Amino acid sequence: MRYLKNENGIAMITALMFTMIALAMTMGLLYMVLVKTRMSGAEKRYRSSYEASYAAATKIYPKDILPTLIKNFDNYSSAATATGALETSFGNVGLDVETSADCLKQKVTSDIASWTNCSAAQKTKDPALSPDLIFNLRSDNITTRPGFRIYAKIVDNIPGMSDSSGLDLDSGSGVVSFDANPFVPQQPSLYTFQIQGEREEASREKAILEVLYAY
Repeated sequence: MRYLKNENGIAMITALMFTMIALAMTMGLLYMVLVKTRMSGAEKRYRSSYEASYAAATKIYPKDILPTLIKNFDNYSSAATATGALETSFGNVGLDVETSADCLKQKVTSDIASWTNCSAAQKTKDPALSPDLIFNLRSDNITTRPGFRIYAKIVDNIPGMSDSSGLDLDSGSGVVSFDANPFVPQQPSLYTFQIQGEREEASREKAILEVLYAY
């Protein structure tokens, strides 16, 4: 057997090995940076959708839209007239009542067992499936930052004993006063509603919130 003692090329092979190791490390670092960037972008999109849903779920819908809808059903004998007045009142946000007026009135005024005018889809907890209403939240610059489409849907209702007008029925007399009329404690209605907010040009960027609200 003849042994070759020529070591020519060893330096090149060693250099190639170190080059491959350095390249592998560089590719690994680039992959980690890309993954982190992608995750940060997804988190930013979700945060924007969440903030839109949160604003709708805690301010616009329970404090403005729902009280107006309840009062409209009290003031108008026709459910269609009540929902039409709601669309007019909130035309600045492009509010559209998607469900039937009779179904929406039952959702607002009675428990879920009495929602006979509502279909199975209108009773589900998916806010984007047969929603009660849809409205839009615009961004500061709609040309560069599209707004958000909001889906709202009542999914449960436990009717209470409170005055739907929002006025306090208690006379407000002191504890030492005498009143011949019995005082009935007020019990608010408990509404459970779902809110889904999604970017108008990218429906996959969305956030869903469920809220229990006493009125």
